[in-house]
Amino acid sequence: MRNIDIILTVDYEIHGNGKGKFEDFCYRPTEMMLDIANKFNAKITFMVEMEHYFAMKKQPKIFKDDITLFEKQLTRAISEGHDVQLHLHPQWLNAIYKDGIWKFPYTAKEIALLCNDYKLAYDRVKKAKNWLENNLKIIDINYECIGFRAGYFQMQPSFNITRALLDNGIICDTSVAKGMYRNNDSVGKIDYRSVNSEFYPYRALLDDVSKEDKSSSLIEMPIFTLRVNKIIRKLKKTLNIKDKTHKISYTVSKIQRSKVPLQVNPAGKKVINKLMNKRWDFHGYQYVDFCIGYPHKMIKVITKIAKKFDQDSPIVFMGHSKDFIFANHFRMFLEQIEVRTGYSIKTLRSAIRKYY
Repeated sequence: MRNIDIILTVDYEIHGNGKGKFEDFCYRPTEMMLDIANKFNAKITFMVEMEHYFAMKKQPKIFKDDITLFEKQLTRAISEGHDVQLHLHPQWLNAIYKDGIWKFPYTAKEIALLCNDYKLAYDRVKKAKNWLENNLKIIDINYECIGFRAGYFQMQPSFNITRALLDNGIICDTSVAKGMYRNNDSVGKIDYRSVNSEFYPYRALLDDVSKEDKSSSLIEMPIFTLRVNKIIRKLKKTLNIKDKTHKISYTVSKIQRSKVPLQVNPAGKKVINKLMNKRWDFHGYQYVDFCIGYPHKMIKVITKIAKKFDQDSPIVFMGHSKDFIFANHFRMFLEQIEVRTGYSIKTLRSAIRKYY
């Protein structure tokens, strides 16, 4: 019987420019996420941004509490059967904490450091992988770090970073999203428009992860994307954010004309603008964020995909701990998955071993 393996990956990080408190953006929302997931025996994979952690470790007196929370939470996740894999934002390498804020170059050059320097990429991946395995194998002897997601999806040029991953025993990348295209001098250049599938894994060409090479040792598990036009139609009907004191209602056509809603509370404006701004990088596609998505819409999409296959298939969803706003949506999503036959939620690690 065909099975759809749903892989819930969470980028465990503060903002890439250094803004945001670790406790607010990572620890607290993740605790809530774990509590909900455990009620349904659903396993989450945390793509842990290690360079921020190493930057905090350079100033242990200032970040003593954050370091403790970081280590405590990873311990909890592994002990409860969840997964932890590697995520790196190389701009943190040159971070300086001064006057209560992080300061570092946030440029295309910094973001692409691991792509342009094999030795640097090898050393940073090795350091992070060793830390994770040395600390988490104590909790789960079978733990292994074999999956990677690049900061800001930056896996091009691919030649250096792919070899650095494989030379460190990391056999899977999950940074590519079909349709993503960025040609920006401040945040880097990538082109994933030629990727074959919106979700199905493939062996990645080491010189260009957007292309397939059946002889490659590196498997690419793409972040699940949908065509933008389908999302826009759904947004027109469903993008209403409500709370006890506010009701936000507007259409995508208004957003596209002005990008400023007529009536919106600050929380709603932040979420909506983020949704709309993200789509410009995808040129016809958009990744489906399970941390802010509508559960019935996600289920509908998964069901549609399931009808196309007579073989097992993984679907990698991506979210961010800092975006985990609608806890009830996540709970409802897991409730619907639980009662459906043929759907299961797997960790990235178990999916890699299954499909590799």
